Amino acid sequence: MTSRDHPQPSGHGVLRLQSEDERGEDMNERARWASEACLRKSDFRAFTCVYYLIMILIVGLGNPGKKFQKTRHNLGFLILDYFQKSNKFPSFKFKKKFIAEISQGKINKQKIIFAKSQTFMNNSGQAVKKLVSSIKYKVSDLWVVHDDIDLPLGKIKISKSRGAGGHKGVESIIKEIRTKNFVRFRIGIKSATSNQKPLTSNKNIEKFVLQKFSKKEEKTLKEVIKKTSQAIKTAITEGIEKAMNKFNC
Repeated sequence: MTSRDHPQPSGHGVLRLQSEDERGEDMNERARWASEACLRKSDFRAFTCVYYLIMILIVGLGNPGKKFQKTRHNLGFLILDYFQKSNKFPSFKFKKKFIAEISQGKINKQKIIFAKSQTFMNNSGQAVKKLVSSIKYKVSDLWVVHDDIDLPLGKIKISKSRGAGGHKGVESIIKEIRTKNFVRFRIGIKSATSNQKPLTSNKNIEKFVLQKFSKKEEKTLKEVIKKTSQAIKTAITEGIEKAMNKFNC
């Protein structure tokens, strides 16, 4: 393939996928080729010319390893796993250069890349920075799905351009990409039991978020995973504002 066969930047910060040999080719198909080449990094020229493709990067936060699979802190992973399976996206595969497991596909011709950071929660920003910088995303197209200890289990709160609120994974992302201008799907993990003692120390908080959900909470957990997946799909197909109006409660 010659250099003229590769998509070329238009000079205005957006991708222009037009060439002499490809004038009649579908725009979305060429965008798919360029983004997949970028993820593989199999062609350096394709990798370096990807400028702000129209797609969304959705990152789920959690800790890698079987030990943490069904803990409260891994709710972001559980939601992405559910979305991937229910929407028939490809299985997640580990990409070493991103320090993340990746699954990508399309919804209504919209390119979607799901990523599960494999850095451990407190260093989530390292993986997000690699993804954002390597794929040339506008940070406003970054969505982060994570647990929130301040919200009761079953509650969803979609927000954007907010501080970390004490969440170490989100703190790491803000620190690494130097902005808070991204969307967050905050999912409550606080126990619904009325006798739960306030978590006043970092040690108690760490112990709580690494606990697994109780059997009594399993029904609510399944419901909120499904509901968050629906919220993400609504945000993709109808926009963030519509999703906020429909699912924030």
